[in-house]
Amino acid sequence: MERVAKDPLLYGADGFAFGPKGDFYVCANERNSIVKVTSDGKVAEVAGNDNHGPLEFPASLHFVGTTLYVSNYDLPRGVNKPNEPGIGTSIAKIEPGSK
Repeated sequence: MERVAKDPLLYGADGFAFGPKGDFYVCANERNSIVKVTSDGKVAEVAGNDNHGPLEFPASLHFVGTTLYVSNYDLPRGVNKPNEPGIGTSIAKIEPGSK
């Protein structure tokens, strides 16, 4: 067993999925963000926001081609606290690399 990555950007790491180029993407739900981890352990934020969406306590993600879909719980924790006005439970669509 070995550690792949350790970084403050991974705070609240939850669901993850492999992207189309082999990197893996992680929901950092306490930070309302999606983080990419390369095979050599480099960590970078791909998308993130405060508590006004479209990411609000992201939990799981899935790629369809190069498009990333993310489920949100909208729980009042981390940067999503308080979660008013909130967006409620939802799905966000992200095009990594297009920002």
